[in-house]
Amino acid sequence: MSDLRPPALDAVEADTWPGKFHHRDGALSPVAPGGFYAVDDLASQPGGAVAEGHERAVRGLVGDLESHPGWERLSLLDWSCGALVMVRRRTRAGAGPGPAPTEGSATAPGPPPRRAGPSRG
Repeated sequence: MSDLRPPALDAVEADTWPGKFHHRDGALSPVAPGGFYAVDDLASQPGGAVAEGHERAVRGLVGDLESHPGWERLSLLDWSCGALVMVRRRTRAGAGPGPAPTEGSATAPGPPPRRAGPSRG
C-alpha cells in the first residue's frame, strides 16, 4: 500500500500543525506542477493565543519552504492570521514528477501550434 502514489492535486491547504510542521513532505508531495500549497495561522497572535514555540516553528517552516527545490514562494501575507502560498514549478517534458506535457497542452513549452485557417487563393 505504501507504493501507491496519491493523485495529483491542484492545491493543498495545510491548516493544522501536522501539515505545516510535522508531515510537510506528505502535504507537499501530492501537489501537481503548477499547483499550490497554502498555510495559514502563521502570524503572532495577541495575548499568546498560539502554542508555545509557534514563532520558532514558523521561522523554520518559512526558511525550509523558501529553500525547498522545485517550489516558489508567492507571498507571505502579513495580514489577518498570516498566510504563505507556494507554487510547485512546472517541469519540462520528461523531467521531474508528474506526466510529461503534450504538444499544445497548457504545460507544454512554447506557444500552441498554429491552426490552418481558410485558404485564400
